Amino acid sequence: MKKKIAAVLTTLAIAVGIVLAAGTPASATVYFNCPSGVGCVWKDKDGGGIKLVISVGTFGTNTCWNFAPTNNDITSSASADYGSGWDLKLYQDVNCDEGSPYNYGLHSSHFVNFTGSNFAYNDIMSSFKIVQLPN
Repeated sequence: MKKKIAAVLTTLAIAVGIVLAAGTPASATVYFNCPSGVGCVWKDKDGGGIKLVISVGTFGTNTCWNFAPTNNDITSSASADYGSGWDLKLYQDVNCDEGSPYNYGLHSSHFVNFTGSNFAYNDIMSSFKIVQLPN
């Protein structure tokens, strides 16, 4: 009887594991409470301080947005998980000026702190857009 119960429990555990694995895409990674399917920027490193959630539903795609004064030039960490083929691009200058050497593109399921080797990007971002990555 104990063997039958153990077998049933093992089968149940495997089935639950398969259902959970199937329900979670392999690319879905949540950084510092930034929901899957959106991008986030934070005032402080490691997802600390003021958080701005950047969703396709709110900001659309391929449309430039300038950060509001409360979020301008304060970004110290960022994350993006829009799914395959989409990217959150941050710009040093307003109006998404492509000419700035300090523009930064994240990739889906990617997190970055603008500290250490990325220090040049810390607290300088002024605009953003969600862009489609080239094939």
